[in-house]
Amino acid sequence: MRCFWAVEISRTLWPQVEQLQQMLRRAGAAASWARPEQLHLTLHFLGEQPEAVLGALERIGRRATSQVGPFWLYSDAPGAFPDPNRPRVVWLGFREDENLKRLHRALGQELRAWGFRPEERPFRPHLTVARLKRPMPLRDLLERFPWEPVPQAVRELVLYKSELRPEGARYRALLALPLVGA
Repeated sequence: MRCFWAVEISRTLWPQVEQLQQMLRRAGAAASWARPEQLHLTLHFLGEQPEAVLGALERIGRRATSQVGPFWLYSDAPGAFPDPNRPRVVWLGFREDENLKRLHRALGQELRAWGFRPEERPFRPHLTVARLKRPMPLRDLLERFPWEPVPQAVRELVLYKSELRPEGARYRALLALPLVGA
């Protein structure tokens, strides 16, 4: 199973996602577009894992969620990977948050103890809005985007299974663990 740990993002952020997608479409972007049911903020991508590790992943998640209680997260300005001049992925960001950092770090430590090697790149919390089929300069468009911070209640950690299909990835929650730490 291809899986990842994430926090679910509510549909209250969808109007901004849709507005950014419309701006990208008007600019001529060819892309695969995020759908409302796909809204999540990935904390750690695990790749292909055998189903036999589901019990270990649940224990890892429970240890991580015991270190962080529920918190609020706020959306931030859009951006692009690898950069706005030649983007492949367009995203909405999230404000820096100590609780989110603690959850990401706790989960990473538990995964390393299990033997998994998390990504080396710095953690950049974001919500993928579009995956461009061909890069195009978007710096001006992203800087003009009229975003507003939208609060998101983070109450649980979710292990998702990703199923790749011709029409795009489909995500299914395998585990949802409440944040119970102090």
